[in-house]
Amino acid sequence: MKLNHFSLLLIGGLTLLSSLTAFVLFGVFLRPELVKEIRDQQQMEVRALTAGLDFYKRPLKTFAFDYAVWDEMVDFIRRPSDTFIESNLYPAAFSVADIDAAMLFDPRGKVIWQYQGIPAPLPKDIETHPQWLGGLLPSAEEVASARPSTRTGLLRSGNKVVLFSNAAVLPSNGDGPVVGSFMVIRAIKPSLTDELQRLTLVDFSLDLAQPRLHKHLPLLTEDSRINEIRASHTWLLNDVLGQPAMVLTLRHKKSEEPAFFSKEASLIFFTFISVFLCGLLPITLVILNPLRAINRVLVKMTSRGRLIKMKPQFFIEEISRVAQSFNQLADMLERHQNYLESLSLQDPLTGIANRRGLEAFASRAHEEWLAGKGTIGFLMLDLDEFKSYNDSLGHTEGDKALLTIAQALLIECRRRGELVTRFGGEEFCVVIHGDNLQQMERLANRMLERVRELQIVHPKGQYGLMTVSIGGIFYEHFHPQFVGVSWHDMLAMADKQLYIAKSEGRNRLSLRYMQAAKLVKSVS
Repeated sequence: MKLNHFSLLLIGGLTLLSSLTAFVLFGVFLRPELVKEIRDQQQMEVRALTAGLDFYKRPLKTFAFDYAVWDEMVDFIRRPSDTFIESNLYPAAFSVADIDAAMLFDPRGKVIWQYQGIPAPLPKDIETHPQWLGGLLPSAEEVASARPSTRTGLLRSGNKVVLFSNAAVLPSNGDGPVVGSFMVIRAIKPSLTDELQRLTLVDFSLDLAQPRLHKHLPLLTEDSRINEIRASHTWLLNDVLGQPAMVLTLRHKKSEEPAFFSKEASLIFFTFISVFLCGLLPITLVILNPLRAINRVLVKMTSRGRLIKMKPQFFIEEISRVAQSFNQLADMLERHQNYLESLSLQDPLTGIANRRGLEAFASRAHEEWLAGKGTIGFLMLDLDEFKSYNDSLGHTEGDKALLTIAQALLIECRRRGELVTRFGGEEFCVVIHGDNLQQMERLANRMLERVRELQIVHPKGQYGLMTVSIGGIFYEHFHPQFVGVSWHDMLAMADKQLYIAKSEGRNRLSLRYMQAAKLVKSVS
């Protein structure tokens, strides 16, 4: 045998052996992994979609809960008034939050008040549908528990499907008798599909369910599994009454199983000896690891029930763009949720923070003070002889005066770490987390002068003008001597100083400085 023939035979034999080896390895090991990857990706799309649907419900649930767990709402159900409706239940408050309808029920399911946009998502005579009310309103056990409760889900009415959230109405502290329930409704619109597609980055469609045609479809749940690779999967969404509501069709990005004699397989066959082991490493680093990272984020997001940002930079540009787009959508939805939450922290008359806002800011400032960051102080401001002002000029003028003074105080509190809040009635509270005690004292004096400069005439006032009395407590940088002093204690001490300012003739300051190992009191 000639050397050339032997070489050709040897090369051919090695090539054939390598090809057979690669063929077996591809069929036994690599191809099942590729199929599993496609199935996992389809499963990840299902998880992303269910997480997106759950996240879409949360702002609605938050909105209903904030309105329901509220002392003033409890009073309104017991004593309905047009003034409360005009101040708190006006249409713009719902339309800006993309709420299509809202309803308030008493404990017997009777509608006390309702708002419906155009077109109305539900019949206005909802009381004539007792089968609806039984699934939407608090049960007897929930009412008897006297604790907060919510019900959220889909509801079908003819050819319309809406998303609703109903919360039990009870006092703001979350403990007390359930006096009714508050329900908000959002119609399922084509824009819902577009928003969820941008959020989840999966392609799907929502259609109205036909009971006879679609009753055999499986229900979509958090545990729905992909057992077979297909171009699309379809599930049924029932409403809270168990009636077929929507049909969801998910179209997968990858749906074809790798062919046994594909181009990829042929490439592996011819390059198996030289690049097979090395080739797996970059594939794992630049494709599989990012997909696993994205999958971990989605799984964590589903388990925690909130959006979690993912690493924005990957080696593959398309994967980086997917991560960046997801983070941008997460920021947008977080801002939207923060806006809804901010509505519950704002005083409706003056537009400044209310007591809920005070508690959140004061708690955070107190924690930073305990950590040795800066000084802390509280000012309590009370409008002098405000009752006689109201009695002589009327409550409308009193509200105007409150608004004017609140905005003036807000202008003074423009530094970082300063917050003015309406404490209640004609009282305001200022939280100051600053650098030094002199800064706090200057702010207190500016506020006293600012109210005087407003020149609000007080016909029966001691000084002929609207004035304020201010009591304050200021703590220097944290010292172990101050252990055990809460921000509530500080607020109580500021209130005592306010009493001193009142008793000494009003229209003045009474400030107290707390320093380690000594106490200095200054009244001006």
